[in-house]
Amino acid sequence: MTTTTSVEEHILAFSTDNGGNSIAIFRDEPSNKFKWRDCEGTGCHSAFSTTTPVTGKIYQVVATVDGSNDGHLYVNGKADASFGSAAFNRKQTRSLRIKPRA
Repeated sequence: MTTTTSVEEHILAFSTDNGGNSIAIFRDEPSNKFKWRDCEGTGCHSAFSTTTPVTGKIYQVVATVDGSNDGHLYVNGKADASFGSAAFNRKQTRSLRIKPRA
């Protein structure tokens, strides 16, 4: 649910081992669009939805990336943006650590 339009609202976000940005889906500020961001090393790819979220409304936002690194951002079940996501090799193995917020 969109609750504000003054700060970014992350739906899903991962950080790199050194604390940098990695994959994220969020409501971007100041564009007020849903955004996919994929950063790794020196490469960063992003795509913005055409949907403008409304405060108080619930949205289903999903990103998919296939084996060829072609990605799609869906909002409420409809394709809303396409992107290339070649920032890193999807076949590599990584550990996933879930930590509580400080």
